[in-house]
Amino acid sequence: MSRRTCLIKVAPFHYLHVLDVNTLVTRLEVGPKTFLCREHERVILGPKEMLIIPPRNYCIVKNPVIRDQKHNVVVDKDGQAQLRHGDLEIRFEQEDPFPLFPGEALLSPITPFQVVAPNTALRLHAHLDFEETVEIPVNPGKVEGNTSSTPTLSTATSPTTKVMQVKRKAGEEWLFMGPATYKPRVEVEVVETRKAHIILPDTALKLAANRACIDCNGTPRKAGEQWLVRAEGAYMPDVEERVVDTVKAIVLTPKTALQLRARLSFEDRFRKYHKKGEEWLVTMKDAESYIPDVGEEVVTTVNITTLTSRQYCIIRDYYDETGVQHFGCRKILLGEQTFFLQPGEQLEGGVREIYVLGEEEALELICKEEFDDRNIRLCGGFNFGGFGFRVGGGASAVVPSHSTTASSRPARQQVLHRKPGTRWFVYGPGEYIPPLECDVIRRWNKLFVLPAPLNMRVITLRPAVISLIVLIIALLLMKIIF
Repeated sequence: MSRRTCLIKVAPFHYLHVLDVNTLVTRLEVGPKTFLCREHERVILGPKEMLIIPPRNYCIVKNPVIRDQKHNVVVDKDGQAQLRHGDLEIRFEQEDPFPLFPGEALLSPITPFQVVAPNTALRLHAHLDFEETVEIPVNPGKVEGNTSSTPTLSTATSPTTKVMQVKRKAGEEWLFMGPATYKPRVEVEVVETRKAHIILPDTALKLAANRACIDCNGTPRKAGEQWLVRAEGAYMPDVEERVVDTVKAIVLTPKTALQLRARLSFEDRFRKYHKKGEEWLVTMKDAESYIPDVGEEVVTTVNITTLTSRQYCIIRDYYDETGVQHFGCRKILLGEQTFFLQPGEQLEGGVREIYVLGEEEALELICKEEFDDRNIRLCGGFNFGGFGFRVGGGASAVVPSHSTTASSRPARQQVLHRKPGTRWFVYGPGEYIPPLECDVIRRWNKLFVLPAPLNMRVITLRPAVISLIVLIIALLLMKIIF
């Protein structure tokens, strides 16, 4: 190696890194100056411009130098600047430009502060234990939750701030809410940027707790627990919360109802307690639109049942006025009315029409269960050889068995005890609703009325029987005449 010296002009706000090959110590030379490089020295960096950090900017330096209380660089006995190897330092705006000492490295370029917009937040993660001073927004009338993370609704007005000393532990996560400017720290990492979820009318957010926490309403939540947030506006889920789904409301009409089932024992929004597996209805009288809670599920949509004045129906397993279900029992409902079938009730045979019998019509009935028939004035007769006979009594109006009109009530009501298997007839004209204890076998629409002194009705089973009777009468008349 030849012996040589050189002159290097270092401009203002520039610096050099010079290596002494004899002592293997690298030192810093700062301009403005004319540097005389001797033969045992080597310029390994520079001349290079110093770093200038403008306001609201920062940079990250790796292996920063150690400084004493007076902010002077600490050097060893050989004049080498001592470094914090493996450590990081964030440097913000400074009055004067500064150089990098030998061993220091610029890990990230000069970067502006991150501005957090409204309805957004930064999810932060702590690598080391530290303590910081934070300003927490406190909304009037809002329950304060965990000081480490405060999810808020953007619809709050006139928020105030509260200065607090918060101790962070390694591994802890929290949210930095906007609008604000985030000033970074070496102990903290920005994991992600979150946006608030907008809750529209007739919608709700279904949330789940990642770990035990306190929600925005001050309610303690366990890990895995789910709940709904129905308040309209922007909602920022906390770090302990995750959004499962957006639930839309089901619009109810006067003709529809929701049949719900409880997934677990809970108290619904109407302050009614339901046990697990219980089913119930929600109609328009309860709410115009309904959002199912996390503790319930929609089984089906129930349509309204409408009965006219000429209709009736039979309901099996019905509920009484006290809400007790009678399994295996039936009851008759008459029109006019509208109703919803309760969970567990069954409409037997659908909506039925009331039997309207003409002058020459009748119903043949059979008894299934033992009961007392109070409509004996309206029925009677017997069946013999394919004919049904009724003797005595004129053609009286047949009224529904459950009618309550005063004109249809007989002056003295008689009761006939019917046994299973008994058959009888109900004649027209009039209306008739069969009791629950009997079935209609057939409706007859051809009657042969005998002369008035006999006052007898004959029900023909087949058209051929009528032809046979007519033929016999014709033969008898011919024999008498001829």
